Amino acid sequence: MISTKLDESNYLIWKQQVIKAIRGYGVEGYINGETKKPEKLISDSKNGESQINPDYLYWVRQDQLLASWLMSSLSEGILVMMVGLNTAQEIWETIESNFASQSSARIMQYKLKLQTLKKAGLTMREFLNRIKNHCDVLAIAGEKVSEQNQILHILTGLGSEYDSVVVNVTSRFPPHTLAEVHALLLTYESRLEMNQGSVVNSEGSQPYANVVTQNSQRTFNQGFNQFKGNRNAHQGGSRGRGSYRGRGRGRNQGNRPQCQICHGLNHTADKCWYRYDAQPNQQATGQGQQTPRRNPTLNMVHMPGGNTYSDIGSETNLYPDSRASNHVTNELENLNIASEYNGGSKLLMGNGEGAAISHFGNSLIQHPGHSNVFILRNLLHVPMISRNLLSVSQFAKDNKVLELWHQRLGHANYDNVKRALRLCNLNYESDGENNICGSCIMAKSHCLPFDHSQHKSFYPLEFIHSDVWGPCHVKSLNGYAYYVSFIDDYSRFIWIYLLKAKSDVHSAFVNFKALVENQLGKKIKSFQSDGGGEYQALSKLFQENGIMHRVSCAYTPQQNGLAERKHRDIVNMGLSLLAQSHLPLCYWGDAFITSTYLLNRIPTRPLNFKIPLDILYGVKPDYKRLKVFGCLCYPHLRPYNKHKMDYRSCAGVFLGYSNQYKGYKVLLPNRRVIITRDVVFDEKRFPYAEKKATDNVGANLER
Repeated sequence: MISTKLDESNYLIWKQQVIKAIRGYGVEGYINGETKKPEKLISDSKNGESQINPDYLYWVRQDQLLASWLMSSLSEGILVMMVGLNTAQEIWETIESNFASQSSARIMQYKLKLQTLKKAGLTMREFLNRIKNHCDVLAIAGEKVSEQNQILHILTGLGSEYDSVVVNVTSRFPPHTLAEVHALLLTYESRLEMNQGSVVNSEGSQPYANVVTQNSQRTFNQGFNQFKGNRNAHQGGSRGRGSYRGRGRGRNQGNRPQCQICHGLNHTADKCWYRYDAQPNQQATGQGQQTPRRNPTLNMVHMPGGNTYSDIGSETNLYPDSRASNHVTNELENLNIASEYNGGSKLLMGNGEGAAISHFGNSLIQHPGHSNVFILRNLLHVPMISRNLLSVSQFAKDNKVLELWHQRLGHANYDNVKRALRLCNLNYESDGENNICGSCIMAKSHCLPFDHSQHKSFYPLEFIHSDVWGPCHVKSLNGYAYYVSFIDDYSRFIWIYLLKAKSDVHSAFVNFKALVENQLGKKIKSFQSDGGGEYQALSKLFQENGIMHRVSCAYTPQQNGLAERKHRDIVNMGLSLLAQSHLPLCYWGDAFITSTYLLNRIPTRPLNFKIPLDILYGVKPDYKRLKVFGCLCYPHLRPYNKHKMDYRSCAGVFLGYSNQYKGYKVLLPNRRVIITRDVVFDEKRFPYAEKKATDNVGANLER
């Protein structure tokens, strides 16, 4: 009847199924307390004797059947939390208390996912299914998303290639239904795939090229033959600057011309070293134009391993263009692998006109002076174009120019590599994604940043943090070298227990558990530690009591950050008390216990400056009882005197407060510690400070 077993991640779906079944059988009163438990015994009206109440037996039978059914719908990890629970109402309330906060957080999580979900690399069907899944989960939780809001989330997650669909949907009146939007998007995606829309550049705009007429632009001797190493064409120099002047199309920089090839200043394209032109001193022919070389046939470049690659552009010149979005050729033979283009996009020319795209494909080119082979992707065949264009940005992206410079610059930070290339007027193109370099990760790996914990407790003992501090190089007077702390996540209240060895953590936790569960009437639900050996010894105890033990990763104390921060607070305050009182370090145990006592009575920021003692016990702290640690005090000693002529008091040192007695701990001159309520304090004097000053004076006199 219930297809899903409750685990940590599916509470909302599980509850929806279970509630409907319980209401269908009419037993909802057993879990919400409306169906009261009848009296076990009733008196017989005839003979006055007590007998078992049949209504009680029926109630018990129904309750136990419901409790058994509920437990059968729980996963093993949740079942351990039900140990010791007897009635269906107890089981239901335990489940509610453990998952109510999680369900609220999960609702917020799914709302955030719904708002930030993008189609990106998903198919349209996958994208729509994810939107529907998030909306269904929210609907189960009582946060139903309307159809119009679902449509809004869908349109928000689409890329710019779906802008026409977005305009269509948003401008329609009456508005489209959700089913109509689904059908419209799926149909449009199929059309994009059929039309091979991938040849359009990554920004979703039409491919474009900066091309002008033959009469308005000077040409330079840069053919595919020279660039690729055509064995029949290249006879002279391969690159350099001509002596004629051309016209760049960079932005106006005053009197400083900008190159249209490399974007550098103070030179124009005809003098740029980055264009594949004639040798530096070669002069232009005629009126400043050079005649392109053409070959009547398509040549092939034979690569090792028996592979052959078509020699692109063997019949035309190749013109690098830093503003073109795609490579363009007017010869179909220049495409190594050609596919017919059926889309409606056109090549946008510099004069604003559009040229029809016939085919698209890829090809490889090789420089005559090198063995490196370069790839040209999304090469467009446009028959009516007058020149073949090499898109500098597309070429740099396809051949990972940025990655190459990253390696040349010693695996410097990618942002610094980009800055260096811009400063040196070198071309590169980033694909817009995060660059990941395996070598950098292996050499520079570091800890990822830690996010603030989103966990929030809603009642005492729901979540306990713990950690062990020590060993201290100076043992306390009673031989203690460690202490273990237990912090309640809900109230930030702290308990500490002094230990002689780490193995004493087990007995300390047993005492702590018995104390707090009896005092607060709650059970410890979850326990956070660093997973040290002293806590591993508690595993059996955790399992027997249904306590979930959460362990931080190895060498990651930040995951147990609350306990670590409380260590810092306790130790810092304790050392301050010792420094103020000039007490020896062997009294660190008393100082740390006093620190804990005070921290529980001081407002704390995570609680919006409320006091832990007030949050946990509902009791305001009595600040009138507080005294300065280590100060001079005079306890009433008459009950301790053996003779009537003994002094009624003597000078002592205040060592803190007692959790068991309503009194003060006082250190007497004979090193005996007593607890008494009758004490007179002189908070401006510190006996050990005066003793140290007297010793220093005596040492100076002896000199």
